[in-house]
Amino acid sequence: MAEAVVTVLLENLSSLFQKELGSIIGVDEELKKLSSTFTAIRAVLADAEMKQFTDLAIKDWLRKVQDAALLLDDILDEFSTHDLQNQNQQQKGGWFNKIHASCHSSFGLKNAMFRRRMANKMKRMRETLQNIAEERKMFHLCERIATTDKKAELMEWRQTSSVITQPEIYGREEDKERVVQALIQTCDTERAAVHTIVGLGGLGKTTLAQLVFNDDRITMHFDLKIWVCVSEDFSLKRMIKAILDSASVSVSGNLDIDPLQKKLQQALQGKRYLLVLDDIWSEDQEKWDRLKNSLVACGSKVGSSVLVTTRLTKVASIMGTLPPHDLSFLSDEDCWSLFKQRAFGLDEGENVELVAIGKEIVKKCKGLPLAAKSLGGLLRFKREEREWLYVKDNEIWNLPQDENSILPALRLSYLNLPLKSRQCFSFCAIFPKDAEIEKDELVHLWMANGFVSSEGTMAVEDVAEEIISELCWASFFQDIEKDDLGKVRGFKIHDLLHDLAQYVMGDLCCIVNDEMPIEHPKRIRHLTMGPCARNQIISACTFRSLRTFHFRQTNCALASTKILGPLESLRAFDLGYANVLNMLHLPLITPFNHLRYLNLRGTSIQTLPESTSSLCNLQVLNLSYCQSLRRLPRHLKYLKALRHLYLRGCRSLVYMPNEIGQLNSLRTLNIYIVGKKKGLRLDELAQLCLRGELHIKNLERVTNAADAKEANLMGKQLDVLKLSWGRNEQSKLLQNVDQILEALEPHPKLIDLGVGGYQGMYFPQWMGNPHLKNLCSIKLVDCWYSQQLPLLGRLPSLKILAICCMHNLRYVDDESYDGGVARGFQSLMCLELCCMPNLEGLSKEEGGDMFPGLSKMNVIACPRLTFPALPSVRKLCIAKGRRRSGHDLFSREILLSQCPSTTRSPNQVQMDSIHSLSCLEILEIHDDQELASFPKGTLQGLCRLRQLHIHHQSKMEVLPLELANNAALQELHIIGCHNLESLTDQVLTGLQSLQKLKIFKCDKFKGLSTGFQSLSSLKDLIISFCPQMVALAEDLQHMPPMLQSITLHELKNLECLPYCWGSTMTLQSLYIACCPKLKSLPISVGWFNGLNSLTVVHCPSIQKQFEKETGKDWKWIKHIPNVDLGENCWVIPTIAASYPDLTFSNWEGCY
Repeated sequence: MAEAVVTVLLENLSSLFQKELGSIIGVDEELKKLSSTFTAIRAVLADAEMKQFTDLAIKDWLRKVQDAALLLDDILDEFSTHDLQNQNQQQKGGWFNKIHASCHSSFGLKNAMFRRRMANKMKRMRETLQNIAEERKMFHLCERIATTDKKAELMEWRQTSSVITQPEIYGREEDKERVVQALIQTCDTERAAVHTIVGLGGLGKTTLAQLVFNDDRITMHFDLKIWVCVSEDFSLKRMIKAILDSASVSVSGNLDIDPLQKKLQQALQGKRYLLVLDDIWSEDQEKWDRLKNSLVACGSKVGSSVLVTTRLTKVASIMGTLPPHDLSFLSDEDCWSLFKQRAFGLDEGENVELVAIGKEIVKKCKGLPLAAKSLGGLLRFKREEREWLYVKDNEIWNLPQDENSILPALRLSYLNLPLKSRQCFSFCAIFPKDAEIEKDELVHLWMANGFVSSEGTMAVEDVAEEIISELCWASFFQDIEKDDLGKVRGFKIHDLLHDLAQYVMGDLCCIVNDEMPIEHPKRIRHLTMGPCARNQIISACTFRSLRTFHFRQTNCALASTKILGPLESLRAFDLGYANVLNMLHLPLITPFNHLRYLNLRGTSIQTLPESTSSLCNLQVLNLSYCQSLRRLPRHLKYLKALRHLYLRGCRSLVYMPNEIGQLNSLRTLNIYIVGKKKGLRLDELAQLCLRGELHIKNLERVTNAADAKEANLMGKQLDVLKLSWGRNEQSKLLQNVDQILEALEPHPKLIDLGVGGYQGMYFPQWMGNPHLKNLCSIKLVDCWYSQQLPLLGRLPSLKILAICCMHNLRYVDDESYDGGVARGFQSLMCLELCCMPNLEGLSKEEGGDMFPGLSKMNVIACPRLTFPALPSVRKLCIAKGRRRSGHDLFSREILLSQCPSTTRSPNQVQMDSIHSLSCLEILEIHDDQELASFPKGTLQGLCRLRQLHIHHQSKMEVLPLELANNAALQELHIIGCHNLESLTDQVLTGLQSLQKLKIFKCDKFKGLSTGFQSLSSLKDLIISFCPQMVALAEDLQHMPPMLQSITLHELKNLECLPYCWGSTMTLQSLYIACCPKLKSLPISVGWFNGLNSLTVVHCPSIQKQFEKETGKDWKWIKHIPNVDLGENCWVIPTIAASYPDLTFSNWEGCY
């Protein structure tokens, strides 16, 4: 870590020399001396970092080096900041002069004072560094130890063989079977099919390869088996020698490549071989191609295979000819078995007290076999409870380590990273374990701390993206979330890799979650505060060297205007979702001259102070979802370093600051609100190289196409573009709105397009141009006068189409397909249609291969639309719709204020044609207060229907009898059907596949019928908010044989359950809440051996009857593992949020 810090420092020094700032301030010579000293120190840092693990004195010396480097970095940043401030002051106009009278006369005095102060700091810095340099000589450190030399020492013990040395392997039978079958079934004409096993260090890749290698089926299938441990050296000569040696072919002397290749050909010719290449690190495509070509040229039998193990996904992509086998983590049970084998041996009996502690220790392993083996081995000869508790209560990096421990194995992966990537990875220790890390947030924090910088023509963000990709390829990140185009959005870090990051960071990084005092506060540079008390925040705000201050959704206020004063080195300040933050605290931020990252996301601030414009180093300002934010600082244009201004979800923001186009470094601007005056118009966007998402509002203020053209949207590589016109008289008066939209043509790499409030009759041709090859999502809202869509069917990647309030539209696809023209919308998967009274059909010409990939549909308030035969549709939502209000045309709410009323139920129109969707699996019917019953034949022919959701059908009294014929139905959800009294026997007896039944907010529902017991597959029963339900005695007297979970919630008048629930043994969970009149539980509750969880809240009679230890019936339930008879009622997950109403664009994973 010290090596990375010093390297960044020297880069900053070099930059300072290039700007000649040292000469201007008069400290040039001092800086050169410091640079020379640090360069000499850096030469031995690689050796020192290796020796620190066994020499505490060297470890302490490295800390001093690191602290000195960080302190000098602060001084250098002061130089740069002072220069930026001078530049800004020269540019500022009258407002600055009002605040600082006689500005020019004060510059000379200010600069003189600054030079004197900095000279004193430099002198102290030089003295400190001289002492560190002298101390270095005591350790006899070697210079210029390369990374490969460091890894070579660690890799000596990594040499592997094909012999299985463990007495028993746990949890890998399924993996072994998959790999064995893949190898046996290989029929590759290249005679060298390459299978890869990929996974984190210590996950058991070598062990799996050994299991496969020694399987009897493999031995019988292959004529020759060869095992080579590769590690670092992947040269062709070395690899051929190793293959020949493993194949028992003698190689005399130091032969050249040609004779070696001939010997290889002799060894493999005419044979079906299996070659295992274990532990490959090399990412050199050329080296692999040379080896593969040598293998192919040997004339082996078809079916010969290569099995590769690697930690690096990139290696697998280079070498593999088949999809990789991603090795998963072990289950807790298998991890415990492995730990137990090491800790107790095969013959020793288990100590009950130690077993309980051991199972807690195993949780640290998080499914990593090497961790279980390491911790188990550590406790092999320890039988005192305190010794096991020490291991349980300490972090892994504080436990004794040897060459077989987990940290050396993980450190090997760490050392394989480039220097800059190591620093970036170790910084991830600032996030709590198991936290979901947003990629953009992490990149911005790296930028703020100077871990990444631009390289040549590559912007700093692009350099950071490469590091993210590298860490993903190297398996440092897991649970990677990607967008539709495969770009990484977020990820997690395995707990043990988090331990490694914390181990590397040491005292520099700290996470505080409680009231325990913070250790080594003077060394802490990066601090995360969880929800904690005021005293901890006050304490943390005194750490003068703090660079990153990260709050985690805390409710704590910054109690005093003096609290934040000492944080003079702060680079990143994250107050996201600190929901008590207000204007009283914001002025505290402005003295932070080093600040580069400020996150106020989700706070209740209404304005930012004007003094925010003095943060001359600020690169990232995140104000997303500050829903009360009304305005930005007027002089925001002076933040010349600002690269990212996040305004997504700022609904109250009504205008932009003047001349935002002067922010020539800006890359992210989520919202731009067009104004009428100069400096607020659309042309302010002209020179900005924006990326990501941009929503341009109030386009009705743009009066001609030339102004729109000046915005230069074609030159901005945006992913998401939203264009919206306001709903006002001005927008109705526009005569050339179609020309304006034509001039707003975006970059061809656009992914997501939204157009709202457009008043033109026709859309521009570019919207249907196939050159928009990445465009996968389009949303058109409130385009009232448009009679026809652009040729959207020609967009090759369009997957999602949402259209709302286009009153004159008759068809989604209005093209003619005469003459064998291929139909459009070949990629469309999700279609949403809302509030279109004249829409008659999906396509003007039905039949043929129409919408072949369409799988999901939402249809809301489209009274004339009928469904054609669409065999691809799997999910359908239809609704009459509800009246909503919203601030944003593109909000996820349904906006039906402009929809004409209809006399006939739109649901009924669509339900008449649902049978055309023969492959439908999920059907949701919402919000039709007039529909009393399903039209006859609605569900006829839907033989694949798995889920049926009936929501808010107030007049519905009975379910359709034809429902009983749906043998595939697995889930039935009934919500808000207030006239429904019961489920009839005729319906229930036919639902033999039903697994889940939910009845929610049905005011007149009184109970189930006797047909309930015939639901032979039912696993989950949920009944909630049904006030007329008084008894379930007959309904539940004979439970379905597979029932696992019962939830009874908010049944205010429920008085009794059956005395006995029969002999079923499958029930695992019983949840009863807010049933105040219920007197007792069935006596058979005590007989259910499988019952794992019993919860009873707000049922006073039952809670008293079964009270722990003292209740008269406690004895019947005390054997249940999880019993909760608490007084606090909570919302259970299965009925969370009372089933939120249908929302516009509610496609999972689409927006």
